[in-house]
Amino acid sequence: MSTTKQPLFSDLSSAAKISLAAGVILILALAAGLYWWSAQTQYQVVLQNAQKEDIARAEQELNTHQIPFQITEDGLSLMVADQYASQARIILADLGLPFDNTVGLEMFATSDFGVTEFAQQINYKRALEGELTRTISAMHEVRYARVHLVLPEKGLLKSDHIPSSAAVTLFLRNGVSLSSDQVTGIQRLVVASVPGMQPDHVTILDQQGNTLSHDSSDSPAMKIDNEQAELEARLQQKVADILLQQFSAQAFKVTVNAEIERHATHRVEERPVMGTDGKGALTRKISSTEYPDKNSKPTQHSEENYQYGLIREETDIPGGSLSRLSVAVWLAADLSEEQKSDLETLIQIAVGADPQRGDRVALMVSAPALVEPTPAVTPEHPAPDMTAADSNPAPTQVNINAQADFDIPIGGITVNALYFIAGLLGLLIICILVMIKLMWDMRKMRLTRQQREVLLGQLNQILYEQKREQV
Repeated sequence: MSTTKQPLFSDLSSAAKISLAAGVILILALAAGLYWWSAQTQYQVVLQNAQKEDIARAEQELNTHQIPFQITEDGLSLMVADQYASQARIILADLGLPFDNTVGLEMFATSDFGVTEFAQQINYKRALEGELTRTISAMHEVRYARVHLVLPEKGLLKSDHIPSSAAVTLFLRNGVSLSSDQVTGIQRLVVASVPGMQPDHVTILDQQGNTLSHDSSDSPAMKIDNEQAELEARLQQKVADILLQQFSAQAFKVTVNAEIERHATHRVEERPVMGTDGKGALTRKISSTEYPDKNSKPTQHSEENYQYGLIREETDIPGGSLSRLSVAVWLAADLSEEQKSDLETLIQIAVGADPQRGDRVALMVSAPALVEPTPAVTPEHPAPDMTAADSNPAPTQVNINAQADFDIPIGGITVNALYFIAGLLGLLIICILVMIKLMWDMRKMRLTRQQREVLLGQLNQILYEQKREQV
């Protein structure tokens, strides 16, 4: 029996040809999609829930280094391309801007069983610091915080017990301050989170290095200073809240100076009680008439005694009371004299200024300066080339060809997305080739027309011979 070989594609059936064409189109579409996806620029968030002033500072610095970035729709977060994420975080750290890299107790979810006890203690300390940092940073007044804990080792043979201590640095939002109750609350939070810690061993600072916390050993003068600073900050925030309704935060500056009585004062005031005629109360009146001789007129004498009442007022003025208040406001705006007067009156009411006490409110208005906005750098609109002698320093060279890491979790295992898609594509190609091979084998098993005619003739011959034998 002889077979005739024919070309592969022309020998396939219509269904096989359609399946093969669909497989080729699918492979090309997957390859094109993979190429398009890998060519897209992926972005990472490097600054989140920040003030608009911080976003503007970061935008200017990234423009200087020619790093592409995007700003979210709410204007509170900033994203950069994956390959520039590490460099952008270093730049933002130099500016003192926060980025969320804290770790908490979730680090124990992936801890190894072979970790030593010392490493476990270090990890616990880091996790506790991270949890406290997240809790404190959740306060509205705090941009972000840093917490450092000192947890001494405990042993049965150690007679000297070193108490635990903590240092908290708060980076507050612009124009915002914490009250003494809030500072005390942060102290109590740290004390309640760390076993064996006392409030006096918790030190709280702000971004300028000023001590916000106070312990029981603080002198009365220091407490008065804290109350004065708290009062000035509270009044300053009241004025800022009013101005922010109409002006931007960069258009004004508020300074408050509160004079506090340092010592307690006992004041005694006495004044007489005058009558309606100003003579007091009449207590005795004597009248007499004299007749010197018969030819003279009589002389009358009158004597009146008045008594004045006395009002005595004793006033105790405790230390720490407000004696005088001064408020200075600088505003960059175009205001008329009437508007300036109304705004000054509004500020006086807001801070509770009393002219009889000697309080003063000064408002200075100047024309606003014109500042050209800095264009954002995007992949479609790169930063202009600055070659002048007085331009900024040369931008930092960045490896543009650096490939970003595309990792996806699958069943608790992190797999590179490019390798994963390449594996799926290879598996699809193998399946298509196996399908074509099976279809080709099935095609080879089918007889040709000539073979079918020969086989049919042989069957007819066999049937004819069997029929003759029966006859």
